[in-house]
Amino acid sequence: MTAPPPPPPPPHGRKAPPPKRVEKAPRRPVRRPGDPATVWDGIVGVSRPDEGTTALVVEFEGGRRVVLKGSQNVATEAYATVAARLCGLRAPGLQLVLWPGTEWYLMKARVRDMVESESALARHTEQVLRRTVLFVQDFVDGAVPMHDCEGFAVGEELLDDLGRMVMFDVYMNNHDRVPCGTVWDNCGNFGNALVTTRDGRLHPIDNQFAAVADPAAHAAKIRAVLGDVDGHAKAVWQAVACGYQDRLAAGVADPAAHIAAGMRSMAETLRAKAPYLPALCTRLRTCITTDWEDVWRMQTDSLKAAFIAACSAALFPDGAAPPPLPDVPQSFWDPLLRISADKDTNVAPQPSP
Repeated sequence: MTAPPPPPPPPHGRKAPPPKRVEKAPRRPVRRPGDPATVWDGIVGVSRPDEGTTALVVEFEGGRRVVLKGSQNVATEAYATVAARLCGLRAPGLQLVLWPGTEWYLMKARVRDMVESESALARHTEQVLRRTVLFVQDFVDGAVPMHDCEGFAVGEELLDDLGRMVMFDVYMNNHDRVPCGTVWDNCGNFGNALVTTRDGRLHPIDNQFAAVADPAAHAAKIRAVLGDVDGHAKAVWQAVACGYQDRLAAGVADPAAHIAAGMRSMAETLRAKAPYLPALCTRLRTCITTDWEDVWRMQTDSLKAAFIAACSAALFPDGAAPPPLPDVPQSFWDPLLRISADKDTNVAPQPSP
């Protein structure tokens, strides 16, 4: 049997073009027993919390719920939330889910499966899921916004929580929570503080960190607050008294004094925890090994080291903050922040988000 003749040469002496390369479709992530990513198989519902938020509420079997966010402020919110938990505030637990890890793919697939296509919720869902770093926060059950006074009495513990939260927000320059005309010209947003009706305790949500171009100017505000804690506490009480005055618990004679005590307590806590905060910035900056188009680097650039150092120095009378801790192991942050793997050998190849 003779071999088939060779193909004719290309015209004009040019080389024949190479054969077309067939791209293989990416394999779906593999579900492995015990993999944390498989928790997303238990989703039973997806909803939007309210208008104007880039977030979803995801419900699981058994009633557990989480808030899923995708925004350009994930890095600063993660920093402020972990710092709040480090300082003893009741901020919800959180997790960062990173592209191109297995959990990122499985989570997006399951959330999309639960949303009716072509609906308004589907369009909102795509706005949330298009990010390479997704923010998952525990849902605070049995809670109402701080301005909704029905269902709880304003006791000493709540006022102390309020004072601690205010001092923390002053340090972080987070003006989107409590109106405090002595520090910011702001109206506040009490929706970013929840009170659990079962125990009347405060849970700060939507925490933020906002560095400004002039760190010395904000450091001066921190020193002014520390120099007149009682005056600032009275201003905070005046801002919330219209809703809380009639709901004060028995025995609370001087609400502003309890707010002031909470502010002083948080100032002491911040002095003790300030050396850890640069290490937290490092943990966030280095948690990603596959940074799509430098998106995460640009977000973490907002964590200005000079601003953090100036704010920490302002906490101390002599302006000399203790040096940052050089080596804080990853295991220290694990109880405060879970970060999913952004690499997995069971996912290949990796398309862009």
